[in-house]
Amino acid sequence: MSTIKAPATIAFKPVTESVVDAFTGGPLVGAVAKCAKCMCCYGAESLAALKKHNQGRCMGCGELMASEAGS
Repeated sequence: MSTIKAPATIAFKPVTESVVDAFTGGPLVGAVAKCAKCMCCYGAESLAALKKHNQGRCMGCGELMASEAGS
């Protein structure tokens, strides 16, 4: 008989910035892009990762992200 292991605990680190990167959960790095639908913000590297690995869709709502916007 196999035993079921409890899931790993997720540890969240406090962030002092008022806006964080929705992909990494950390501070925004580089140019900022914001989802027009749910207002999630992404740094330049996160936006590039979304375009490469998530068909350019927002992690929060799945909306197709437009080009970079101002913060």
